[in-house]
Amino acid sequence: MRHASSLAVKSVCSIRPPFRLHKTNVEVKIRLLKTNLITFSNNKLIRYKIHELIAAQPIRNGRKVTLSFLAEQVGVQSSAMSKIANNKGYNTSMTTIDALCRFFDCKIDDVVEYIPD
Repeated sequence: MRHASSLAVKSVCSIRPPFRLHKTNVEVKIRLLKTNLITFSNNKLIRYKIHELIAAQPIRNGRKVTLSFLAEQVGVQSSAMSKIANNKGYNTSMTTIDALCRFFDCKIDDVVEYIPD
């Protein structure tokens, strides 16, 4: 019978990089391991409620609110806005959250939700 801790270690170690690592390239191995550990330790405790805000306000100034329109108004790239809206583990700045609050005329609680463990 396997213990739960051995299964987690096995699943992390079984990840193969998209490139071939040489035995002498220790720095790349360490960087890859740190990246994977950070990715697996990300519990997604903060959730952005962008889709809910867009659904509540479908038209603004005679134009449909889309992620690209929102990104243009907030001042971020559309790919970054897509990552924020789809909760892909994207960390954004307080400036972006402030711009979202100004655009939707709401509080931070309406944009961001904290989900405890």
